[in-house]
Amino acid sequence: HTQHRTGLYDFVRAASNAKALASPVLHAYACDDPLIQPERASELVELLDRDIQRDGPRLCWEAGGHYVQQTHASELADALEDWVLNDLCTRSSSDRTGVP
Repeated sequence: HTQHRTGLYDFVRAASNAKALASPVLHAYACDDPLIQPERASELVELLDRDIQRDGPRLCWEAGGHYVQQTHASELADALEDWVLNDLCTRSSSDRTGVP
């Protein structure tokens, strides 16, 4: 079932959806993901990095499989906490005050 669903994934539409995002994005993946080709993850990183509005952590591990939220839980949690407390809160504060 999973392979069938993966084969039906519309990468062009996914890229279009990513381009439409107007908020910061955390992107975490492993190069040995058996379902997502490393090239696809790299394409998404490149696409997200083209616009400052989608700025956010880009986390890549050589190993970790498809479930990096399990295989790299501590590192992911640390990155998420740092991002929320330091980047997003700062950005939100400057949005309210108009001061960068």
